[in-house]
Amino acid sequence: MSETPKPDQNQGLDISTVLNNPQIQKLYVNRTVVGNTISDMFVIAQSTGTQPTVVQMSFTTAKTLAVDLLGMISDFEGKTGQKILTMKELQEKMAKQPSGPPM
Repeated sequence: MSETPKPDQNQGLDISTVLNNPQIQKLYVNRTVVGNTISDMFVIAQSTGTQPTVVQMSFTTAKTLAVDLLGMISDFEGKTGQKILTMKELQEKMAKQPSGPPM
């Protein structure tokens, strides 16, 4: 999978213009919570020290996003030979390690 979205997904969207436009708000996220109602999905996204942002989307959009993200991650892992760990995997690994020098 390439770094640029497929033409049918960006429908006239100039990705580089969007990414380089200082007037378009950018959001870095290092914590997420996902959930749903009976009609749509939501992601509560937050970065350390900032207010959370809620992103709501249809189930179709959420599934398309999930497939696209997993495809990009798989491509990255394949090219670099590095597995990207999930937060849960990181927490499990950290729980197995001693937290500091013995007292």
